[in-house]
Amino acid sequence: LDRAEDALRKLEGTEHEAQALLALLAIYERTRDWAQASEVARKLTDGGHGDFSGRLAHYLCEQAALATGSQAQALVRQALQISPGAVRPGLELAALQMQAQDAAGAFDTLSTLTDTAPQSMGLIARPLVEAAQACGRQAQAARLLAAAQDAQASLDVLEALVLVEADPQQARQRYVRHLEREPSLVVAAKWIAGEKLEHEQFHPLVQRSLDQAVKPLTRYRCAACGFEANRHFWQCPGCQAWDSYPARRVEEL
Repeated sequence: LDRAEDALRKLEGTEHEAQALLALLAIYERTRDWAQASEVARKLTDGGHGDFSGRLAHYLCEQAALATGSQAQALVRQALQISPGAVRPGLELAALQMQAQDAAGAFDTLSTLTDTAPQSMGLIARPLVEAAQACGRQAQAARLLAAAQDAQASLDVLEALVLVEADPQQARQRYVRHLEREPSLVVAAKWIAGEKLEHEQFHPLVQRSLDQAVKPLTRYRCAACGFEANRHFWQCPGCQAWDSYPARRVEEL
């Protein structure tokens, strides 16, 4: 890789510059050299070889993950500035604000994301509730989540609504309203978990079977290669594509 890097660097300023820079970018991603990857992404964008602002935002977030305190915040804020429509920098900034005991700031960051990145509400919902609970803004969070759920039903938004709901009975009704709107084995299993059954002695057996059945439905799936995982990835571990995981579970796709 070192020899390839040296050879590709010599092609900068030639007619083969774009191809050389793209090959360099692949090398730096593979070696996780995010500072060098950032430099190359800027060169590609400035040279008119495409818009790499979204990719650059990811590289800055990767650098922020290795930094601490104000330096990490500065990197994710830079990512936000470069790619305002990207959801990851906002989520990373909110997490850093929570670490710094700035729950109100984190809530403001996340509530802004509900407007700029509504397609990612599944990823925003849980941290939004955590920030709201830390700064006493549960009612505002509930309104934002309810509006998002009305616009597009989401398993993760539903779970966040259940968490922020003060009345346990109203929380259970959230599951019922979701099922009235669209069928979901995942939601049905959650509802049954809290239901008193006629043959209660068999409930644990039934519940265990349901929980096992819904596990594959709660995974995330890469839209590029189909790789499934229990957590959401910004870069697919299977095919290395960026932003290929929808912010929705397999059952919702």
